[in-house]
Amino acid sequence: MHSKNVVKPIDTSGLVGLVAWFGVLLKPYVPSCLLIGLCILLQVGLYVTYPLGFRTIFDTVIPFKNLDLLVKIMVGLLVLFVVCGLAAVAQARLASDVGSKVMRDLRARMFEQLNRLSSSYFMKVDSSDLLSRFSLEFASIEAAYVRALPALIECVLVVFGCLLTIAIVDWRIAIVTAILVPLSFISGKVLGPRVDGLIYQKIGFESGMLGVLQESLHSRPIIRALGTEKESIRKFAISNNNLMTASTGFGFYASLIPLSSLYGVNVILVTIVGAGAALVINGGLSIGSFFGCIGLLGSVAAGASSASSLYAVVMAASQKVRRVNDLITAEIEVNDRPDAIALPVFTSEIHFENVNFGYTQEFPILKDLTCSIKAGTSVALVGGSGSGKSTMVNLIMRFFDPSSGTLTIDGTDIRDATQESLRGQMGVVMQDAYLINASIAENILVGKLDATQEEVEEAARKAEIHDFICALPYGYSTLVGENGGFLSGGQRQRIAIARALIRNPSMLLLDEPTSALDPSTEASINHSIEQLARDRTVIMVTHRLNSVQRFDKIFVLDQGQIAEEGNHYELLEKRGLYSQMWDKQTGVSTAADGSVRVTPERLKSIPIFSKVNLDQLASIASNFILEDFEAGAVLMKQGDLSEKFYIIFRGSLDVLKVDSEGHESRIAILDEGDHFGEIAVIKHVPRSATVRARKKSTCLSLNRTHFMTLVRNNPELLEELDEYIKLRQ
Repeated sequence: MHSKNVVKPIDTSGLVGLVAWFGVLLKPYVPSCLLIGLCILLQVGLYVTYPLGFRTIFDTVIPFKNLDLLVKIMVGLLVLFVVCGLAAVAQARLASDVGSKVMRDLRARMFEQLNRLSSSYFMKVDSSDLLSRFSLEFASIEAAYVRALPALIECVLVVFGCLLTIAIVDWRIAIVTAILVPLSFISGKVLGPRVDGLIYQKIGFESGMLGVLQESLHSRPIIRALGTEKESIRKFAISNNNLMTASTGFGFYASLIPLSSLYGVNVILVTIVGAGAALVINGGLSIGSFFGCIGLLGSVAAGASSASSLYAVVMAASQKVRRVNDLITAEIEVNDRPDAIALPVFTSEIHFENVNFGYTQEFPILKDLTCSIKAGTSVALVGGSGSGKSTMVNLIMRFFDPSSGTLTIDGTDIRDATQESLRGQMGVVMQDAYLINASIAENILVGKLDATQEEVEEAARKAEIHDFICALPYGYSTLVGENGGFLSGGQRQRIAIARALIRNPSMLLLDEPTSALDPSTEASINHSIEQLARDRTVIMVTHRLNSVQRFDKIFVLDQGQIAEEGNHYELLEKRGLYSQMWDKQTGVSTAADGSVRVTPERLKSIPIFSKVNLDQLASIASNFILEDFEAGAVLMKQGDLSEKFYIIFRGSLDVLKVDSEGHESRIAILDEGDHFGEIAVIKHVPRSATVRARKKSTCLSLNRTHFMTLVRNNPELLEELDEYIKLRQ
């Protein structure tokens, strides 16, 4: 059962909820908030007091020509303005200080939550959406709560304070004012829901635009290589125009609220002035009281108008507050139990017992999986895409918990151990090295922040990268560039291995560590891994069977279960699934110059070539060329005519069907050794599906011209190929 997040969300749907949410953030700064409140009260006192001076001037000073009293009043007002001016400056300084600290705390709390959230959360939320919450949302929240909310509180207090003072001067004007002033807020109530909906829409389009931008930046090399800049610009234009439309609607309706409030307040002011003038004419109000009320009414009008505008600003941030609050209160599915223990050093075995797991309930990955991994052994997890290899590693690292069954290390259920003690024993190397834009030394130190320079160099030696680093002009201080862009793929992976080894882990977990590397670099990395496997437990996920020939044990996964297990030679003797995978991946050789050739024997194992003699296949084999495809590249598009037949040498491809509405659905995954495109080449008909690279992939391709040469030289093939096509269809 998943543990629940203990943080309870606050209802932020109304102004009270929003203020309560912000109040929680202000708790550490109560003394400063009290000082801000005092400064606000002093300024309110100014707005309430100085119009009363006008009443005295007009009722007493002018009629009796009392210059002494006039001087005293003017000096008093001057002192009041100076004191309140200083209070306003102090308030601005304090509010800025408290606001920036609150925003800092909120960002820190969000980032800490991101680091606690389970991997499943990030599978549901786009990274661009999370970036939006840290940037676009924060700008609005800061504007609303650091600047607008204190000003709104001040305006409300000014309105009530002035109304109370007017009541002291003349209760009749106070009643009329109290009745009419709320009318200035009607526009906010009427237009508020519309503005709220447009804000939500605008936020969605902002996140979408960030997603397109992030995708473009990430895919920049492949976009330029394939010449798809126009398509990238088109996608951004669509997203940008959607945002423009939402922004136009939001800007219009948001502007109507303060505009209608301003005109409403002025209409109210004119009405009340007329009523006050009538009272003066009838003798029911002195001229001094009238001018005093006019001054107070001016403050009421300005306060009400500003309050309406500020209220709109505060409420405009409600959706963004909700999104930030959703992140802070998101459920943490993988959490330490209250009585979790520190896991002792791994010495015996990792054991899966009837483990079931799926990233969603609809699509189970592991099904009643049971197996054991002995300490000190090298173990490979192989199988087709989606068979559960990486999922097993994710469970060992406790990125997820099993839906049912148990996963134990030395007999301890890993859910009973702290995550820190579990992962502290692991060194991890992924397919992507994930280097930070810093020096080589700093990248290695990520594995152990308190490591010495000697430990850094020793880890680099074990990863066989030390000599290369020392040959660089700046040695270990050399910057690697963004995501290691200044280094080759093999160099990045060796630094990643050094980063894992500096922890001196009892378990080394490798998830497709060589899948993006060229053959010679792959062979070199595999040799290093073999050396490392002598000192610790190594668990490697791979498609490349030639890299695990010397591993102690190989688990072959198929549809979430262990289909076969044994070492390389034992599995070949079984002539089962592993043997089939091996046959598909062998027969492709790499020359010293980096070129790749397929053997006639390998071609003969493919149905369309099975009746062709080896001499002719040798001729055909020489016509295959090597093609590289970046992740996301389309090899063939549904409906297009294609001229090529492919054999996958490295990587993995998606086979996609596009329906009449343009929606894609994956119908198959092709892995290394698989082939495709034979029917379209034979018949030269439109492709029945789209094929797209899941990751960086390399294929051997044969042009239709060369294939048809083979057919012309073997007329009997046409009949056999027709039979093959009928079976496939």
